[in-house]
Amino acid sequence: MMSRKGSSVKRSNVKQLRQRINDIYVTSTSDFGAQLATAKRLIEQGSYQCNVYGIGSAINKSINLSLQLKESCTSSIEFFVDSFTINIDQLQFLELALPEPGGARGRYLSVLHITLWKI
Repeated sequence: MMSRKGSSVKRSNVKQLRQRINDIYVTSTSDFGAQLATAKRLIEQGSYQCNVYGIGSAINKSINLSLQLKESCTSSIEFFVDSFTINIDQLQFLELALPEPGGARGRYLSVLHITLWKI
């Protein structure tokens, strides 16, 4: 919490995404080989489908992961790609009388959701 001249600004809590057993969240710092092995194990050992999520700068990495998985699996794999944009507000102004600083509108990030399933 930060206070300045009677106004207070609070950082919003970042929502944690629900993670299911067959979800893989790709980040720019995640280990590509480990995530590829996890996805391959999910597809080949009983799970019907695998969901790969890439947010922001990790979109290219999530596409590469999905294509590598399709090439390396022994069974044939189909995939469906969905993309959307989310708005991230990092600052919430608590007092209604407090004007927002110029240009503070939040950030927008692109999200890619790739669903892979075994045929």
